[in-house]
Amino acid sequence: MGMSAVCRQHMRLKQILKSVCFAGEQGSIRVNPSCLISVRFRKPKFLGRAPSKEPSYFAKKHPTEKDVESNTALYRNYNAILKSLVCGFQEDLLRKQQLEATITSNEMKWDEEGHHQKCMSYNEAENEKLRTVRMERIQDEITARQKFEQTKVEEKEKEAEILKGELQKQVEKVIKESKDWITLENLEEKITEAIDNPINFNFCVDERGVIIKRTAQVL
Repeated sequence: MGMSAVCRQHMRLKQILKSVCFAGEQGSIRVNPSCLISVRFRKPKFLGRAPSKEPSYFAKKHPTEKDVESNTALYRNYNAILKSLVCGFQEDLLRKQQLEATITSNEMKWDEEGHHQKCMSYNEAENEKLRTVRMERIQDEITARQKFEQTKVEEKEKEAEILKGELQKQVEKVIKESKDWITLENLEEKITEAIDNPINFNFCVDERGVIIKRTAQVL
């Protein structure tokens, strides 16, 4: 706190003392009785109620039927008046809103054609953007589909080549095996060869696969 604030508080205290006190005889100070306030302190709560009041004074008084009827009529009148006031305020508010709407619409009529033109140009620009994006997406889908179909065709060609190679191997194997087949041309030759080189399967083997006994074949 600065010195100026202290000086102001000191002057204020002097003024209060001058208004309350005055100089008496032989330089004594006396208090002005008009400035004194009588204070009546509250009775403590532990003393209870005053003995001058009967218990019936503190009893709750219930309303009578006549009071209920009169209060009901007053309550209904109050509600009706309040509803009418609310309706009036709502009508005023709606009237003001309609007036503001008409004012704003009149103000906007001046530039309605320009606003429409701006909206149409903005719409066309957005449509052009969406059109380019859509065409790019369609082109990407077409290229992806073509790649997928190309890969499927290549896979089918590879599978066909593999199958063709396997069939070629089987055909070559069959051709090699067909050299030993019995035909009408080599039937007599095969018969004589079988007679000259008999094969005997009349033998038995043990658990190790060794032939332990053979029986002679009789033609």
